[in-house]
Amino acid sequence: MQGQQQILQPQQQLQQQQLQQQQLQQQQLQQQQLQQQQLQQQQLQQHQISQQQQQAQEQPEPPKLTEEERRKYEEERRKYEEKLKYAPYEERRNYYIKEYSPLICYSSRYYDDLSEYRHVTLPREIAQFLPQDTLLSEEEWRGFGVHQSQGWEHYLIHAPEPHILLFKREKDYQLKYPPLSYLLNAYQFSILSGQFGFFYTILSTYYLGATFACLAGITGVLKNNIKYVKIYAMFYWWQLMLGFTISIVFSVVAFYFDKDVCSELIEQPEVDMDMESCMEWYIKTAASMVVMLAISCIIDLHFCMAVWAYYQRLKVERQYGDIRDSSYIVYYTPIPAYTVVPPPAYDSVPVDSKSSSNILPHSDKQ
Repeated sequence: MQGQQQILQPQQQLQQQQLQQQQLQQQQLQQQQLQQQQLQQQQLQQHQISQQQQQAQEQPEPPKLTEEERRKYEEERRKYEEKLKYAPYEERRNYYIKEYSPLICYSSRYYDDLSEYRHVTLPREIAQFLPQDTLLSEEEWRGFGVHQSQGWEHYLIHAPEPHILLFKREKDYQLKYPPLSYLLNAYQFSILSGQFGFFYTILSTYYLGATFACLAGITGVLKNNIKYVKIYAMFYWWQLMLGFTISIVFSVVAFYFDKDVCSELIEQPEVDMDMESCMEWYIKTAASMVVMLAISCIIDLHFCMAVWAYYQRLKVERQYGDIRDSSYIVYYTPIPAYTVVPPPAYDSVPVDSKSSSNILPHSDKQ
């Protein structure tokens, strides 16, 4: 036995050494693959960054103003920015993010086997507030005015130009998460970031409520649930009234600002129209929009009545269903059977005799 154990021990040691060598080889292969991927990523990033730099240099032109208006605007802006030098940090940061966030440039996406990538170029005025040598969390880069969908991670700092933020996320991220999550995230960030304003917050709330109402309606129709159908029917009546009100307001207001809209359009360099042709075009466009809104309201009214009729039918079916399902106890009262009783039998048939009658005979003679 001792000899067998002495033979087995070297064999086990050899097996362990072979396993360790295999693990080391696998680790080396993985490291080589990672290095190759990093090289490919760097090449792609350098190519995209060079393109992005060219785009960033070509900033959009400001709206055309007169020389006096432009000079006045630039002077006021310069004075305000000089005052900001002595303002608190948060005030300066919020001002530059609000003013220069429209100039943020987003690259197209590029992929490898595992992830998708993109980079975002911040203007110099915003980049001055970036923390040095620190990766940004999602809340932080959204606070700098970067608006993109969920799942992106700031994974690398571009040392030569830190104002270029490099992002990545899983390649199949959009397939793993349903579109409803994007709606919830858009609603959340529209409230928390404070970049969209009160109007967009209300609009996000409306579309979120409409989504839940539609889901309730689909569930109610599939399962014949009267409560869910009622929620959708009430929502559709409310939407119909809101759309009808907005249509009336638009029909009145659209023809009130015709001159203002045309005057703004004529000033645009790419628009080749005079005031008369612009007014004619605007009136036709506004009239067609009013007609389309009227047709839309009529279609919505018919659909709303159909949904309400379906709800009423479900309501009636539910009432009769409750009656059908009710249980009743029927008590039976026995009734005696009907028997035929014969008339009594007579011993002799009675004879009508005159002697026994007290009636005097009638004679014709008096």
